[in-house]
Amino acid sequence: MQPRDLVINERLSQPRCPWRGICTLAGLLAFLALLSAPQHSDRPSSTLQSISLTVPAGLRPAGTHLGSDDDVAVLAPVKTAPHGTPPLSRLPQSRPPPKAQLSLPPPAFPPPAPATATPVALVQQPLPNCSVLFFHHLEKTAGTTLRSVLQRHAQLGLFDFVSFVNRYNKVQFQMVTHRVDEALRTPGGLSGLRLAVEIHIGGGGYEQFLKYTLPDLLLLRSKLRAAGCRCNLVTLLRHPLLQHLSWHRHFVNERVPLCFWNSPHDCQSRMSMALACHGGPSVRPLTRDHRTAVQAMWDAFDLVGMTEHFDSFLVLLADLAGLQRPFYRIQLGTAETTAAREATRRWSARTCASLTADPPQALLEYIRKRMAATAKAAAGFRARKGKGDSRGPAGMMDCAGYGPCELPAGSTTQYSWFERDQCDAVTAEAVLSRLCGRIASDEPLYLTARERFEQRRRAAGASLPQRVELLRAEGAALEERAMRQQAERPSDLAAAAGARLKRAY
Repeated sequence: MQPRDLVINERLSQPRCPWRGICTLAGLLAFLALLSAPQHSDRPSSTLQSISLTVPAGLRPAGTHLGSDDDVAVLAPVKTAPHGTPPLSRLPQSRPPPKAQLSLPPPAFPPPAPATATPVALVQQPLPNCSVLFFHHLEKTAGTTLRSVLQRHAQLGLFDFVSFVNRYNKVQFQMVTHRVDEALRTPGGLSGLRLAVEIHIGGGGYEQFLKYTLPDLLLLRSKLRAAGCRCNLVTLLRHPLLQHLSWHRHFVNERVPLCFWNSPHDCQSRMSMALACHGGPSVRPLTRDHRTAVQAMWDAFDLVGMTEHFDSFLVLLADLAGLQRPFYRIQLGTAETTAAREATRRWSARTCASLTADPPQALLEYIRKRMAATAKAAAGFRARKGKGDSRGPAGMMDCAGYGPCELPAGSTTQYSWFERDQCDAVTAEAVLSRLCGRIASDEPLYLTARERFEQRRRAAGASLPQRVELLRAEGAALEERAMRQQAERPSDLAAAAGARLKRAY
């Protein structure tokens, strides 16, 4: 019997043992014990063996690894060679070994291949047995895109989805609370309960969500969690400047062009409580108590995401609620759009004081683009004597409903004619300063929520960016499939689906 692999190339520190002869003898005995180990098989074995040698504490050579027993020096586990002889990699020694290596025949079988890293998956958990998700949808924060994600889960039978619960239909919300309460009271009623609810209250004259809806949600969450069911409250916030600009494009646009428009105070915070942003001149600034209440509300939520980091929000939401298809239709960005998106993420972390003092070109260019588009729309509105929902003369700016209008002669809430030369004289810097003057509560609430969301992104680790890229790839594939379907005849799609297709919201 010959050793198959003998390597002596250890660097140990100088021994602390005062009896070198005894230490050397102990090491020799250990070596002989290894050589005389019985042979159990001629076949390769993967059994790991651990050899221990009892050595008095005062005789241990420096650098010897100790096990749980202070009187036992433990050699590292070794793998049995083909003929039962364990390779020797480390021996207790009383003096440094010679710097030499004994080359012997190679082992009878190749060494194991290095372990490969576990691939990162977008969805990292199975469909939960019970999960209830309440999504508080604020206008112009990418909530409609999140709705499409939840709708797809309903279409695939993964979650039930109740959409657009609002203040105008109290029975709708009562139906949701009744269903959850019944499931809680019924033995086994929570098994298989997967429910997503979009609460999109809209604007009103009192703080309905804060005073009426939120207490019910907090009570349901506590009862569901006590019963072992997931329940989460989530929302999305957007930088107030971007949210106000998007709100103007959707609701105002040609009625009052951006060059003359003065946005309603703290529109995002108002909507979070279910207060209206419409009615311009009648919208008053929020109080300190309002701000405190909204902050307390976001403190009670499980996830407050950022529209500027929407994809990261979706990945975190998938982990929180157990979503299995968190992606959405998305077009892969060009170098130009990707650079613009990254520029927005950078400047949206700054305060308005910083932005007005040193405005980034990306923000000014975006404002100029919106100013040009709304000025053109307002000129067309005047030329065709547009009316819309305005109560004033046809073709005039609705400064009474969506004002006040900031004209060269001063601020006005009266219906006024659009003058293109006056609009062209307004600078993007002036619009930026005007908008920043209307977000006294929105800004600190957003910045606090953003810092907390950034902390969650950092806590998610290095896999989060990889999962975001996987989500975008899935979204691009979904977009490609949708475009292929769009080119097909509706009758062919209906035949393939086995259902009658119709356009309906």
